[in-house]
Amino acid sequence: SPDEKKSRAECCDVLEALIMAENLGGKIEEILKKLGKLDIIESQRDEMHAKIINTEVGRLDTKVKSLKNKTKKLKKNVEELEDACNKMKMLYANYNNDINALKKKLIYMETYSRREN
Repeated sequence: SPDEKKSRAECCDVLEALIMAENLGGKIEEILKKLGKLDIIESQRDEMHAKIINTEVGRLDTKVKSLKNKTKKLKKNVEELEDACNKMKMLYANYNNDINALKKKLIYMETYSRREN
């Protein structure tokens, strides 16, 4: 009879819905497990990135300290060279004055010598 067919169809529909609900619950659990694994993987990746970044920052800090030390040494060397250059200029000026004084003496002696002759 048609009522029995409807009843069986409804019964089958309900049974299929229950089976689908059970399967859906299992699939949801699988999805949640996979999401948990993804969270763990993401955490490990973040930790690894943090370690890499910290290592790189440490390396760059060391490099910066080294460059600062080298810059300090270069500044000191430049100051020493400037001091030496200034001393050389003073010596040059003194020697130049001595040469001019000797030239004047020589001219005076030549002039005096001519007078005597």
